Formats: sequence, C-alpha cells, structure tokens
Amino acid sequence: MALNAQLHITAVNHVFEALVGHSSSQIIGRFWEDLFPPTARTLMGEQLKRALRTGEALDFEAPGDVPGVRRYAFRAFPYPGGVAVLIQNRTAEREMQAQLHEARALDAALSMLPQVMVLRLNVRGVLTTVDPGFAKRLGFSSQELLSCRLPDIVRPRDRAELTAALEAVLQGGQPTQIATTMLVKDGGELPVRIGVATVINDLAPDGLVAAVTLDDAAA
Repeated sequence: MALNAQLHITAVNHVFEALVGHSSSQIIGRFWEDLFPPTARTLMGEQLKRALRTGEALDFEAPGDVPGVRRYAFRAFPYPGGVAVLIQNRTAEREMQAQLHEARALDAALSMLPQVMVLRLNVRGVLTTVDPGFAKRLGFSSQELLSCRLPDIVRPRDRAELTAALEAVLQGGQPTQIATTMLVKDGGELPVRIGVATVINDLAPDGLVAAVTLDDAAA
C-alpha cells in the first residue's frame, strides 16, 4: 500500500485488497489505522513516521487479526508523496519455526529419558534412525529395521490408524500420541504408546520424530 504524508492510503494492489477483504475503492482515502489491529498500530505507526521523517527503509513485524494472519512482516520505505509499505503474511513461517524449536526441545528432553525410545522417520513414514533398545525389544538389530515403514511393523488392524496419524502430523497437525501394538520377531506383540512430532527444515516438513514408550496399561 502507498500512503501520503498524513498516512492516508493513496494506492493498494489486489493482494492487499484480498488480505483486508475490501476493494481499493473502499480503502483509498482511509487512515491506515482503520485496516490494522490495535495490537499492530503502535509499532507500525512509529515505523511509518520514522520512514517519513528520515527517509530510511525499515523492516519490522507485528501481530495480525484477520482470518489466517497472525503475524505480518512489513517493509516501509519512502515513496513519492509519502511512504509505501510491502506486507507479507508470515503466519505459516513463524508457526513452522515454532514447531522446529519444539521438535528440537523434545529431542533434547527425550535424550535424557532412558525409558523413552526415539525413532526418526522420513516424510513417507520410513525409519531412518532406530533406537537400539527399540530394535532389541522387537528382536531385530537397528540395521534390520532401517528402511521399514513404521506402520508395517505394527499389527495389521492398527496400520490404517497409525498411517492416518502420521500423515495428519506431517500436514501441519499438532504433535499427537497413539496407542498401538508392535510386531515382535517370532510372532510376539509389544503394546506401546507413540508420540509423534514434525521435524521442519527450510520451513518445510522434513520428517517425523517418534517417542516410543511401553504401554503398561495394555500389557
């Protein structure tokens, strides 16, 4: 959007119209504060005034409150007659970064809990790292389980539910926990609970971390 020296809107593009849910004819001439949430106004107002006063280009972020926007990123810079602002919806990026931090914290916490067996899976649910203790309980070596799909080593009637849970987490769902039963070598079964969270790299899902504990209640 472009604003004059009094910070009234003089021009917008179609992306901004879609963002705020109004046409340009409804927007142009309005004071900028009319289109942004109270939580963003103080910071944004100061930055716009500074860009007008100093001629600097300024980058900053502020909260949003329209559907699907909880975080805006702004770049304000001098523009003929006033100042212009480039606006991006950073909600998805910030949420992915939060998930990455949560996954790292979870990984660090799990490493200090010997009763928890940690697995890593790629986006297809294939095991890429196998806890030796987990493999031993199933009667296999870690190497034997690598490249297996996690749903393929649970009992058949649990596979669809586990597969759906893994896919839901990969598609942006919250970390989840599921009770299931692993297949043990030579026909045995091992009741477990599996907690699953997404691993994010370069702002995209890169796999899953799974924390496995014995399900004593089901044993």
